Amino acid sequence: MVNRDIKAVDFYLCLKNESHLIHNYIKQLPALLELCKCGKNTFYERLQKCIELELVTVESNYNIRLASWSKFRQVFLIGGEDFHTVQYDLTKPKANVQYIVKALEIQENKERQIYAVSKELAVNPDVKLAYERLYRSMGVQAPQFSLQSLQAVKRRIFEQGTERSLYEILQSINPSLSRNVKTIAKAHGYKNWQGAAYLKYQLVERGLVEIIKPTPAKCLYKYNKRSDITKRGVSLFGRFYNRELKVATWYQPDEIVPNPAVFSSPAEAQTSLQNPKSQAA
Repeated sequence: MVNRDIKAVDFYLCLKNESHLIHNYIKQLPALLELCKCGKNTFYERLQKCIELELVTVESNYNIRLASWSKFRQVFLIGGEDFHTVQYDLTKPKANVQYIVKALEIQENKERQIYAVSKELAVNPDVKLAYERLYRSMGVQAPQFSLQSLQAVKRRIFEQGTERSLYEILQSINPSLSRNVKTIAKAHGYKNWQGAAYLKYQLVERGLVEIIKPTPAKCLYKYNKRSDITKRGVSLFGRFYNRELKVATWYQPDEIVPNPAVFSSPAEAQTSLQNPKSQAA
């Protein structure tokens, strides 16, 4: 679902929350603009997009008839149980449905990544073996193997180094669930990374997410000639080499954490959108 589709969903849900039929929308336009929190031109743009997606039809008497929830699920290939409960007051000025949907996409992307990385680890047992071997070489008990502990180890060996065989195995997989702004921009249909940066700002402003900024990791050990670090100041996977200081630095993407007070677990979800002060899909 790209950015224009998400905005169309915002429009559809705002209207659907009022009624399945909007009588003579021309006469009600001022109230509808306030309801949808948009200007007149934006209103017509989103109305047209909803018509293209077959989410609404405009009748000859200017009535707007909204498609059923079954049709909505069909358009976006949503299963019957794929719902989230959202504790959010849609009457607040900054409570736009589109940002709720975008925050949900970020959470669902993390869930997909957890599945993908777990599957990759299952067919690459050498990663866990290398993880345990690394801690044995340090003479300490290895923390329970997880995506978080593997990411911490990757950072540690980047900063402090280890034998090449362990390094290559442990760095061969990416357990991070965070995406940089370029990746988010592509996923949401923005033209450039600035759009994704603005999205992050808006999600924080609306209390939907928290942003955690990782501290850059600096490679301080002397054997700094690995092939995975780009020289001459060019970046590769967030890693930079400062020629003057002769230090490689790894900048990891911000971690975007959905607000647990707003989003419930998908397993607990039962959403109807009948009460704008309690739920949104």
